[in-house]
Amino acid sequence: MMKILWYVAPLVLMALFNTTSFAQTVPNEECKRFTVVFEDKVTAVPSGVYAGEKRIGTTQPAGQGNDGSQKIAICIDRKYAGAIDKHTILYLSGDKLMIYNVWSAGVDLREGDDLKGFPNRNSVYMHEARVLFHALMDYVLSFVRELLGKLLGETVVQNKTL
Repeated sequence: MMKILWYVAPLVLMALFNTTSFAQTVPNEECKRFTVVFEDKVTAVPSGVYAGEKRIGTTQPAGQGNDGSQKIAICIDRKYAGAIDKHTILYLSGDKLMIYNVWSAGVDLREGDDLKGFPNRNSVYMHEARVLFHALMDYVLSFVRELLGKLLGETVVQNKTL
C-alpha cells in the first residue's frame, strides 16, 4: 500500500497544481526580475548586469514594446537587489549592462517594474541634464508664481497660467 502512495501522490499533486513541473509553482528566490526598456533597438543582448566590475545579474531578450521600444529582461541576485531603486537607470558599455543611480532615493522597486535603458554613458548624461533642466524650470516657475502672487495678489496669479 505504501509503494502505491509513492507513485500516486505526485500525480495527485500535479493534478492539483495543474502543472507537470514542481519548479513552476515555486517562485525564483535567487534573483529579483526587472525589465529594462530602451527607446532604440539594441543590436546585441549584453552578457550580464554589472555594478562597476562586479557582475550582479543576468540578461535575456524580452522582445519589443508596442511603441517600438526594445526590452531586456534582467535578473538581479537578491543580495545585490538593494542597488536597484526608484531612480536607477542602466546603460550599455561594451558587452555589459551597467547600473547607474542618478539619485539614490532608497525606495526599492517592486519585482517586475521597468527601468530605463540607454545605449551609452553619454545618453545617460543627456538624460540627467534634461531631468535637472526640468527640475530647475519647475523651481523657477514656482518662484515666479510666488513673487507675482505677492505683487499682484494670490487670486490673480492662481487664475493665470505661466
